[in-house]
Amino acid sequence: MSDIREVKTDRVFKEFDIAQAGTPHLHQNLRWFVTASNSVLGVVVLDLVDFDFSAVVMARDHLAPRFTAVDLRHSVPSFDECVPILHDLMRKNLKEFP
Repeated sequence: MSDIREVKTDRVFKEFDIAQAGTPHLHQNLRWFVTASNSVLGVVVLDLVDFDFSAVVMARDHLAPRFTAVDLRHSVPSFDECVPILHDLMRKNLKEFP
């Protein structure tokens, strides 16, 4: 069984209380992932200006029950390269945010 699984976008916004802020004409959230403990979230983002990808990792804020960005990798050339990078960053941050 995998320690990271894909999660549907609507579930992310409802269950994990993630704000839907952003600039939709500049980027698109492509795929969301969550750790088995539900403590670390990750999203692959497509940059609609230069068409590269980013991996964004979020964890619960120590001072509030909401998720906040804790790690990021940008300018990844392809989606297929970005997913394993995101998973590695999520596992790394899981040690700090179990």
